[in-house]
Amino acid sequence: MRGTKWQDRSARPVLLAALVVVPVLALAAFAVGRVASSEGGQPTSGDLLNPHPAAGPFAADETTLEDCAANDEPRRCLEQAFGNVAYRTSGKRALALVAERQQTDAEVDAGCHRIVHAVGAAVLAREEGDTGAALVDGDSTCWSGFYHGLLERALAPARSTAELGTLITTLCDPSEQNWPPFTHYQCLHGIGHGLMLRTGYALDASLDLCTRLSDDWSRQSCDGGVFMESFSPSLTDEPPPFDANDPLAPCPTVSRNHKLYCYLQVADNLVRGTNYDWARMASACRGERAASWRAICFQGYGRQASGSNYGRPLEVARLCAIADGRAESECVYGAARDIASNAASGRPAAAFCGRLVNVLVGRCFEGVGTILASLGTDSTAIRNECATLAGAHRASCLRGAGLA
Repeated sequence: MRGTKWQDRSARPVLLAALVVVPVLALAAFAVGRVASSEGGQPTSGDLLNPHPAAGPFAADETTLEDCAANDEPRRCLEQAFGNVAYRTSGKRALALVAERQQTDAEVDAGCHRIVHAVGAAVLAREEGDTGAALVDGDSTCWSGFYHGLLERALAPARSTAELGTLITTLCDPSEQNWPPFTHYQCLHGIGHGLMLRTGYALDASLDLCTRLSDDWSRQSCDGGVFMESFSPSLTDEPPPFDANDPLAPCPTVSRNHKLYCYLQVADNLVRGTNYDWARMASACRGERAASWRAICFQGYGRQASGSNYGRPLEVARLCAIADGRAESECVYGAARDIASNAASGRPAAAFCGRLVNVLVGRCFEGVGTILASLGTDSTAIRNECATLAGAHRASCLRGAGLA
């Protein structure tokens, strides 16, 4: 299962323009008590009694990549082996090796996101828990899994929900770091993944902890990691429940301030629950009554279309056409953002935009612009990049970047 964990600081006005945030405390039954292991349940009395075993620190051993060829559990072996490379050399070296091996090794390609989770965990262990030092040794390879694996493990020292709430308020403080918005987002998103693992997949508790962050953007970024971990567990093969009669659950009933990333990520559950039946997925999004959330659902559909067909822009365009009408435009927007975010570059997404019918191209480059704005802070450079990549659609790219 692939799909980018998006960074939305610059895009927030685009995504939220039609939304009026009304705090409502309501969580679906889906949100309560799902765990990834056979033991435990909800945290009680403020204590985290059921952390996922993967929430602990990475431990290097002697496993090598060559050992994994004949291993009974090749993917777990590869996670350990690439983690060992990162621990003994560097995260960037291990990530480059993952990208290289993806081209020829189907097992590495299929499991790359989980593999680079392990790379992030290994770098954090090498840096003895220094999150800031560890984050700069990664990149966006395989849907930015490096950042998510690192932050999952960074929460291990907390022994109660109170300690966890305090830890997450300082862990991604960029004030003393030279981070672009992209890295800051990945840190916050990784906290969301880590909260789910640290609380034993307690969705309601994890979302509540995200609300302790200092601003709306940080809280939403954290939500994204929580919902992605809920819909696509990164460190277990047990899928979440799927109800064909309520395919968008729990999004219609979660608190309004948590809805954005629920609808952006719910396609992760839809694609599995419908067995990649894109027409059924589109129908599920179309079934959302609120037009604003329906649009966000189709953006998530586009993210999943891209993530499932990376490097095949014509197939992504075909799947967006299934959405039809206004929804096709939202799909294209979501797909462009996914392509640009995964590459940490606008160039592959611009190539995708160039394959579309003209009426969709502007919306596509608007999506590209949101990601360009997250990759740097120099407005002149972003303007030049939009001009180079988008040409006649430069204004759309700048609008997405918040520079129109």
